[in-house]
Amino acid sequence: MLPVEFVNKWSKLQQKESALYASHFDDVCRLVGHLTPSEYGARRDPTGEHFSFQTTTQKADGQKGFADVYFRDHFIWEYKGPHADLGKAYRQLQLYREALNNPPLLITSDIRTIHLYSNFTNHPTVETIVTLDDIVAANGGAGPGVDVLRRVFFNPDSFKPEKTRENITRATADTFLAVAEALKQHQRLTGEAYTPEQRAHFLIRLLFCLFAEDLGLLPDGVFTQIVKSQGQTYSDLRHPLRELFGKMRDGGHFGWHRIRHFNGTLFDDEFVPALPHDLAQKVLRAAEQDWSAIDPSIFGTLFERIIDEDKRAQLGAHYTSRDDILLIVEPVLMEPLERKWDEVRRAAGDRAAGDLSGLGKPSMLQSE
Repeated sequence: MLPVEFVNKWSKLQQKESALYASHFDDVCRLVGHLTPSEYGARRDPTGEHFSFQTTTQKADGQKGFADVYFRDHFIWEYKGPHADLGKAYRQLQLYREALNNPPLLITSDIRTIHLYSNFTNHPTVETIVTLDDIVAANGGAGPGVDVLRRVFFNPDSFKPEKTRENITRATADTFLAVAEALKQHQRLTGEAYTPEQRAHFLIRLLFCLFAEDLGLLPDGVFTQIVKSQGQTYSDLRHPLRELFGKMRDGGHFGWHRIRHFNGTLFDDEFVPALPHDLAQKVLRAAEQDWSAIDPSIFGTLFERIIDEDKRAQLGAHYTSRDDILLIVEPVLMEPLERKWDEVRRAAGDRAAGDLSGLGKPSMLQSE
């Protein structure tokens, strides 16, 4: 199928997901030169175990689900109708992936856009979006989106990020530890009168802002904008930070940004200590990292380094990777809990079946 034919066809159709998805997926296969599920099944996979539509699976909560398209060791692909919420489709795939052998890619589509999410253990999730405009080049030939889709079918491992989550976590954490160290040294040199607890509280607020911004809890990169507004010469980072912390405590508008209310005690006051002249640049380096990609297990180590002044060990001395943690957690904690959950679920199912059997004729069930 030629790229221009694909785009001309799928830019016009407006039907529901159920009426479109199989036809659309077959056309994607033809676009990249791959067998469709039915062709693949006829030649290599008669049971549809490896590549098929509507693969039965089990969600993490034990309920049955159906993956729109499953290609073993390649992807799970979930469709929604035009202009639907693809975030919901992605969350649905996250419930399916464990039962379907954690393929390298989780893919969602509303026909006009295709969102690809990398799904490699110990690597950050990277999203790649292919639109209809990416399918056709200016000269009418194949656009860059066709090559991306071809890799989905023929080389899914090519989407593996170069950096591991552990490497990103270490590098990102180092940028924040530089901020903490600069603030500590400034207090020692100036003799500013505030407690280590106050300094730790302030630093944890900064850390929260970095993480919240990259998760979209703070809108439009507002925290990074505040830091960038200081420019190369320090003016007064204290005032905008105080104002932001106040808005995060109560909710409201910060400039033209609407700030959510963050409950708890993290923003119980607006304390910001005296800051060294170069702190804005150090905070900016931390803000430029992708905090959504780090492993949350590092936060305990960061808090320990921030709060305890006597800690001098390097970050790596205390950081334990997720894989190492799982070597202990899985057999000691998770496997017994999962066995117990299976027992409870089976017992609940047997009890429900027994209750239903006492209701009498099917017509009584229908009348409920």
